[in-house]
Amino acid sequence: MDKKGFYTNEATRDAQTSTLFVRECFDKFLNYINTKQFNNILDLGSGVGYNLSSLIKRGRNIYAVDISRSALEMSKYENQDLDLAKIKFIVADAQALPLTGQSIELTVCTEVLEHVDDLTKVVQEIYRVTKKNGYIIISTPNYLNLIGLYKKYKDWRAGKEYWEPWGAHRDGFERFITSLKLEKLLKTIGFKILKTQAVDYAGAWFFFLPYGKSIIRKLLIPLSTLPFFKKIAQHYFILAQK
Repeated sequence: MDKKGFYTNEATRDAQTSTLFVRECFDKFLNYINTKQFNNILDLGSGVGYNLSSLIKRGRNIYAVDISRSALEMSKYENQDLDLAKIKFIVADAQALPLTGQSIELTVCTEVLEHVDDLTKVVQEIYRVTKKNGYIIISTPNYLNLIGLYKKYKDWRAGKEYWEPWGAHRDGFERFITSLKLEKLLKTIGFKILKTQAVDYAGAWFFFLPYGKSIIRKLLIPLSTLPFFKKIAQHYFILAQK
């Protein structure tokens, strides 16, 4: 389910993709897992399918699940060079997945949880479908920083949680989510966190600069794995295990 049906019916292509540096971090996390081949992988909130080219190398069966039928149709069109026989495209609500319990060995959910109605219920569903010792890779925006304060102000002015830094879905729902809140929720539900990493300090702390953010982004990459600093970047990645 999504707020007012925005991601079901109205979201543009830009609202259903993630940035290049987010996808690069995602690939690093995939490589960190020793398992070479999974039987079943879930790409939750698959959108137009930018994770699929990486996942299809790691899984025999890929479940590309999204609430938007149009996004999945676009994904089929844009990923014709992949072995689509291995990918099952499923229109479904993340709060009630049409999958058997403990059937998934790897669940991927990148830049999705900030948009769902009930965050706890979705993470509980991920836990339900994940096999014992199975993995999850999650990324979300992180608002434990200066741009988070700006979001609080913008949301307060508008009277709703909507503002996001990229301008991709200004009529959609964007939850105020932080690295600490996400970690706490995963641990509470029963996941063990194995690895975390941050992405993009330029967007988090220097978003007001008219130029030079790409240079700052590259210069501050060494901070992305340091215990304190990785909590305050603009995106946060978690690898966890059930």
